[in-house]
Amino acid sequence: MHLKSRKNSLKKLAIEIFVAIVLMQITASTIVVGILSLQSNSLSGLLKKNFQEYDMDGIVNSTSFIAETYIDWVKSADMHPVIFDITLPIEKLVAKLSEVDAMLLTGGRQSFFNERSNETDIKIPTPYLSIIGQIISAVIEENNRGHRIPIWSTCLGFEAMLVHLTNYNLIRRVVDNEIKSADKVTLVNYQTKSLRFFSPEDHEYMQKARSFYFNHKFGIFAKDFYVNKYLRDNVDIVAVKEFGQEPIVVWFEFRNYPFFGTQFHPEKFPFDQQLIQGNGDRLKREEINHKMARLLKSMAVDRGRQIVPDVEQNVETLRLLNIGVYPAIEIFVRK
Repeated sequence: MHLKSRKNSLKKLAIEIFVAIVLMQITASTIVVGILSLQSNSLSGLLKKNFQEYDMDGIVNSTSFIAETYIDWVKSADMHPVIFDITLPIEKLVAKLSEVDAMLLTGGRQSFFNERSNETDIKIPTPYLSIIGQIISAVIEENNRGHRIPIWSTCLGFEAMLVHLTNYNLIRRVVDNEIKSADKVTLVNYQTKSLRFFSPEDHEYMQKARSFYFNHKFGIFAKDFYVNKYLRDNVDIVAVKEFGQEPIVVWFEFRNYPFFGTQFHPEKFPFDQQLIQGNGDRLKREEINHKMARLLKSMAVDRGRQIVPDVEQNVETLRLLNIGVYPAIEIFVRK
């Protein structure tokens, strides 16, 4: 009887442990990252070629996309990506900020300005720059209220963030680096949160090895950065890269907000198979770029959000491989 009772107790304990584990999984929460999609007009030619059954001319304004490498990069740090479809009204996008713990502004090709107004000679922002500016402003307001929301901006997003916050006065200069290339960087400020997150060994590797992926048409020169009062007073340069005789800003962070930006693409090396080279060097390079995602995660506050599928009605998702410079993209077609 004693043995039977013990077996029953063990069985009961096993069931209780199993139920506890299941409940933990059901109620598990994680950092939720909103990823702003890009308007698909920059892909219209490729889309017409690959989706001939669709009238892309008719739906291009209701179509957006995200390179899957960004989604994989977010997931690599056990964060959950949620799509912010840029074709939604800005009111819905701003309201959607209540559902996320951080924002990611991706790289890509989008124009910043339309023609200047003939009456005022004022730059007129494109829908992309206008929307991204309103989202950044809304996130700043949330942070000012004590609702911590970090932003990570990459390449295009990096440029858009700085251009918006300097009231369109910052100059993007053409640097013509539209070639897939790995390069090292020069670290500038070791007192930043960014570099304190990495080890001295990581710092040495960043400056000696070609550990970061660059592919961009424009760049922000350090000299233009330093003459801008807003940037001088609010933002620190973390790293630069030489372009001829002029250093280009390739990594920044804000002093009073959890905002970061890189001109390089930390999401590319770990997840783009075309870029994988070597063995030991590859592993170290991937570790550095994965750690960038963990830096973003470390700045966010886990509010215990329950993870639910990010599916909207009247949206069709298309997946395309090897399109342009992307190994894979997700295309969102709003019907």
